[in-house]
Amino acid sequence: MPIKSETTPPPRIGKIGPYTVFVTPPATPNPCPKPDSPKQPVPVPVQVQTPVQKAVQPPTPPVMAPPVQYSEEKSVFAFFWDAVTKVQNAHASLDEARRALVWLESVEVSMGIG
Repeated sequence: MPIKSETTPPPRIGKIGPYTVFVTPPATPNPCPKPDSPKQPVPVPVQVQTPVQKAVQPPTPPVMAPPVQYSEEKSVFAFFWDAVTKVQNAHASLDEARRALVWLESVEVSMGIG
C-alpha cells in the first residue's frame, strides 16, 4: 500500500515593508498517478516581488554654529569672551606649528640631514 505524503516547498524570501521575511507556501499533496489519465503539467504560481522605492530626500546642510551676536555696547563678558577665543585660536595655531616642526625634524633625521 503506497504511503501518501505531503511535500512542503522550500520557503521563499519576501519583503513586508522594511522587513525581510521567509514565506512558506502551504503543503501540497503528492498526486497518485493514475494509469488511465496522461500526466498534465501542474501550473506553478509565480510571485513577483516589486522593489520598494524609498522617498528621495534632499541632502541636509552641515550643522554650523550660529554667528556670535553682541549688542552695540560691549559688555565685560563679551570682552573676556573675545579674549578667550583669541587665546584658544593662538594656542591651536602654535600646536599646529609645533606638529609641523616635529614632523619636519623626523623627516630630516630619517633622511640623514639633521
